[in-house]
Amino acid sequence: MSAIQKYFLLLMLFFSILIIVVFTSIFSTYPELLPENKGEYSLFIMWGEEARLEEDGMRKWPQAFNNSKITTMNISCDLEYTNTKYPKLGIEKNPVFIIFDYKGIVLKTHNIQEATKFIKENLPG
Repeated sequence: MSAIQKYFLLLMLFFSILIIVVFTSIFSTYPELLPENKGEYSLFIMWGEEARLEEDGMRKWPQAFNNSKITTMNISCDLEYTNTKYPKLGIEKNPVFIIFDYKGIVLKTHNIQEATKFIKENLPG
């Protein structure tokens, strides 16, 4: 085997490993929860059983959540399902409010007032 062939095989092995690592990290996290563009945010909410309800049975929705910088919202009510689908979120209890930028989590809290305050102070829009 020539030196060029050995180099080529090593190069192919390196790129194969790199591709496997990249795809494993992408698909084992939560890319569908991230916004597509820099400057945008997404919100993941998992309501608890004790969530506040309006008189018509709908959940109370803080006005701050209607922010133009929040381009995507995902809502869940099932802790077990959410932890199966998104184990890297590490959700231990609900309710939980998670705000993402295009890189990952920027806030994770169980307190709706904290989530509302973060949005009002950090996401002008």
